[in-house]
Amino acid sequence: MRRAAVAALATLAAGCGGGQSPEAGARATVQRYLSALGRGDAAAACREFTDTSRQKLAEFGERRLRLKPGSCAKTIGVALRGPGGPQLRRLGRAKIARVVVKGDSAEVSIAGVGQRTKVVKADGAWRIESEPTGETD
Repeated sequence: MRRAAVAALATLAAGCGGGQSPEAGARATVQRYLSALGRGDAAAACREFTDTSRQKLAEFGERRLRLKPGSCAKTIGVALRGPGGPQLRRLGRAKIARVVVKGDSAEVSIAGVGQRTKVVKADGAWRIESEPTGETD
């Protein structure tokens, strides 16, 4: 019985990214984010951000987009439905070109995207650290 429980936990950990290299963890986070954008799933995209980044997106939504109350998911949802939405959804097919890890942070290069995506280790998981640019279309 004990052996079966240990085997089940090991399988669960492997499925959740346990034992992943830092590069693989950072890559997986950005890939989940891109896939969520491709599906138009704002809530799933927000799950890949740090708490601070989600809060900044919510504040941006309240201030610039007049969302009441603001949230990360509402802000990304507006972007996905806006004029730039098709371009954001196309990111779901983008390829990750390079991952460079330095300690608890990483920079992820996405093919066709000029700016690198910053990913940090937060609460034991890799999360995207981002700040809204101020562009609304």
